[in-house]
Amino acid sequence: ILLMAKVLFAVPMVGGWVTTALGWRAIFWMQALFGLAVLAAVALSLKETLPEETAVHARSETPLKSYVALLGDRQVMGYVLAGGLGSATRFTYIAASPAVLIGKFGVSPTSFGVIFGLNAVGIIAASQLNRRLARRWTHLQTLRRANVLAVAAALVMSAIALTGVLGMWGLLAPLFVVLAAFGVGPPNALAGAMEAGGRRAGATSAVYGFLQYAAGAACATLSGLVSHDPAISMAVVMTGALVLSTLVLRLMVKG
Repeated sequence: ILLMAKVLFAVPMVGGWVTTALGWRAIFWMQALFGLAVLAAVALSLKETLPEETAVHARSETPLKSYVALLGDRQVMGYVLAGGLGSATRFTYIAASPAVLIGKFGVSPTSFGVIFGLNAVGIIAASQLNRRLARRWTHLQTLRRANVLAVAAALVMSAIALTGVLGMWGLLAPLFVVLAAFGVGPPNALAGAMEAGGRRAGATSAVYGFLQYAAGAACATLSGLVSHDPAISMAVVMTGALVLSTLVLRLMVKG
């Protein structure tokens, strides 16, 4: 989460500068070069870290059998669904924020990158706070508290978007809190799922990743369909995802 937040801080500003200086096509050339660099780094330097006991268990069952077992585990799937829906708020924000800030409020691409970066600072700060919270509360306790805070902020954000009061900065203030909660909630959901999944750590991570991106893609698409006002669409979809995340956690995860 910390690395992801740092990327969210730097990339939009760099992208704004590159787009202004070289045009939008240069963005895709940069992505291609970065992808090749990552591929080379993985191929040349990444070593196996899987414990032997886990490796033996992994060889004893097929991937399909692992996935079926996890899908039938209420505790694991509760964490996975709660974390996936919580993470969907980030994808919704990434997809909808240009239409909100640049399209509706007339922010320049460079200023958009600065605002995007400031929101990433909130995620970084929250992820650092999460280290301290881990010493005090369990994964589930921290996740529940983060969800309550995120839902409260999202409801305020939706009210501002629907009424139009307080303008752009009124919308951005609760949005900052919602995104900061991302630095606490989903990491604890993943940790809880991995703990509950036991020796199926790889399969658990795969299921979590798949559902995270599936929920994100669904919510990001939905944010373009809810309303002609992009601020309303973004706020309502993010609020809905967080409410569902909280309900799933309450109904499926014991503790």
